[in-house]
Amino acid sequence: MAPKSKALLMRESRQRKRDEKEREEFHCFLQHTEFSLHATDEEKFVAFQRMKSSKKPPPKSAAERKRESRKRKPDKTPANNAEKCKRYRASRANNDDLKIAERERKRQYRLREKLEMEARKRPAKEEEEFWIKLIPEVKVEVEEK
Repeated sequence: MAPKSKALLMRESRQRKRDEKEREEFHCFLQHTEFSLHATDEEKFVAFQRMKSSKKPPPKSAAERKRESRKRKPDKTPANNAEKCKRYRASRANNDDLKIAERERKRQYRLREKLEMEARKRPAKEEEEFWIKLIPEVKVEVEEK
C-alpha cells in the first residue's frame, strides 16, 4: 500500500478534530437538555443538529456580500441641538476643504512629474528654453555701489 500524501493526512486530521469537537458539543447538549424517556439517540442527535444549525445564519455568497458593501450607508445626522449642528457642518466643510487641497496637491505633483519626464527627453539646449518658458520672469534690480 502506498503511503498517503501529506495533504490527505492533514485533511483527515482536521476532519478528526471537527468530529471530536462535535462529539463533545453533543455530550454537553445531552447533559443540559431534558428529553422524554422514550426518545431515541437518533432523535436526540437530530435535535442537536437543528439546535446547532439554527445558531448561525446560512453563509452568504460573495455576490451578496459585495452587494451589501455597496449599499449606501446613511450619513450620521447630528442631534437637533443648534450648536451640535454648527459643529457638524463646520467639520464637514473642513473635510471638504481638506479633500480639495489634497486633490490639488496630487494634481500638482502629477504635473511636476510629467514636466520632469518631458524635460528628460529634450536635449540640453531645448531644456533650458523649456524651463525659461515655464518659470515666470522675475526682474532683479542690481544695486550699484
